[in-house]
Amino acid sequence: MSITPVLSAAEERSLRRPWPALLLAAVFLCGLAPMPARAQHRQFFSSDKAYCLSVKQTNKRGRAKSYFELSGPGGRKISAFTRNCYTVQAFVPDSGLRLVVQCGFAGRMIVTNEIVFFDASGKALARHDLNPAGNGGQAFSADGSSFVYGYQRSAGSALCMFDMKTGRKRWERSFESRFNGFKLAAQANNVFALTGAGNSYTAFLFDSSGRELGRAEVETNNSCKPEYISVDGTRFAVTETMPVNDPETGYMRFAPVRRHRYLFYDGRVTEEQIETLNPGETNQPSSGGQKRAAPPRQ
Repeated sequence: MSITPVLSAAEERSLRRPWPALLLAAVFLCGLAPMPARAQHRQFFSSDKAYCLSVKQTNKRGRAKSYFELSGPGGRKISAFTRNCYTVQAFVPDSGLRLVVQCGFAGRMIVTNEIVFFDASGKALARHDLNPAGNGGQAFSADGSSFVYGYQRSAGSALCMFDMKTGRKRWERSFESRFNGFKLAAQANNVFALTGAGNSYTAFLFDSSGRELGRAEVETNNSCKPEYISVDGTRFAVTETMPVNDPETGYMRFAPVRRHRYLFYDGRVTEEQIETLNPGETNQPSSGGQKRAAPPRQ
């Protein structure tokens, strides 16, 4: 004698629609099956666009690999090479003879853990474990002999200069406060760096050997950033910015409100002038562009 099971209407409908079980099976199988590697393609150019470093990279389960191809004027292929890393950023000088690559890994966030110097053939010349917590700017010297890199640390910040021929670190200077950027002089290779936050900022001037030439405290209640350094590296400026309402967009923006000009002369840094850029938008008394006592120009 056979027994016919008695099913409810809901159970009968679920048997006619097997998609819940199939969906669970698909999710289970996808969790076990290897995910396809995510391919990315990026290009990095020299400032004159003559040289291009093309990077194709995959990142499979946190194991990244970068495929580099360097091309020169007219698209001529110079070299191709690979490295087991995730390329965060790359920098190509106008000579095309050296390459600077920020390597790291990509997971929930992209992290840089080292800087690697390559020659044009793809040979690694030097690598430096920096583990920056944030980028503070980078620049090649005008003659292509140096590479300057500023970065945030988990505590404080640092500024480095590297030799482009060997990849060797020439010098490094550490700061207790946040790094706000730098400017590199075209001829003397003097470096003007700005650190600080809130109402406490310090402007430093270093020569090409890393020796501190002088410093100046910036008196302000606003945010500050480095603006420029002269070609000979003796004059530089800090710009104050503050949030103001943009009547065209209705949003807040940071506007320049004051410029501090500094001069390096006779072994010391002095403030030449404080210039008001947007009168009425500043939150502290202005000098109205009045000149301060400063050494004569050379």
